[in-house]
Amino acid sequence: LIARQLEQRGYQVTRKGVSGAGLARPDFQDMNQVLDSLPLGSETAAVFVYLGVNDAQAVWLYPHERSNPAAAAVPFGAADWDAVYSRRTRAFLERICQRGARKAIVLLPVDVNRPDLQQRLQRIRELQARVAAETSCATVVQTAGGEGRFEVAGQATRTELPPQPREASCPGTKRSAWPFPTDGHRFPTSS
Repeated sequence: LIARQLEQRGYQVTRKGVSGAGLARPDFQDMNQVLDSLPLGSETAAVFVYLGVNDAQAVWLYPHERSNPAAAAVPFGAADWDAVYSRRTRAFLERICQRGARKAIVLLPVDVNRPDLQQRLQRIRELQARVAAETSCATVVQTAGGEGRFEVAGQATRTELPPQPREASCPGTKRSAWPFPTDGHRFPTSS
C-alpha cells in the first residue's frame, strides 16, 4: 500500500526484506551488512525500517562488546540488555542518516496475540521510540492497534498516506529505499 502510493507520487521505491532480521542477533543476520548493500545517498528521501519482533530475546555480543570473554550474550530483561539494544539501534539509525537519507522512518513492532511476547515488544517499542528521537533523522510510526492501520504521532489511523506534494517534504528527491525485514510479518504491498 505505502510503496504503491509513494510510486504514484513519483518516488522510486526499492524494497529489501530480510527474513528473521533484527538487531539482537547479528551472529544470525547482521543488519549493518544489509544496510551497506542498500543504494542510499543524498537523493534518498526516506528509509523505512521495521525491526524488533525478533529482538525479544538475548542480545548476542560482538567480541569487542564483551567485558567478560565467556559472556557471549545478555539475556532479555538483564540490566545491560536495554543499554546494548539502545546503542545498536542508535548506531543503525545514525548510519542511515549519515549515508544521506533525509529520514529514517521507524515502524515500531506490531501488536501480537501472545501476552508474554507483547510485553517484551512493548519494551522494544519504547526503546526504539526513545532512541529514534535522539538521532539526527529518525522518526517513529506507531503500528500498534487499529487492525493493521497506522497511527502517526497519535493522529487518527489511516489506510492511505495523507496527500502531500513531495516537494513539501523532501525538495528535489525522487528516491526511497525500504530495508523491510519481515520479522515473520508481511507488509502489505497491494490492497
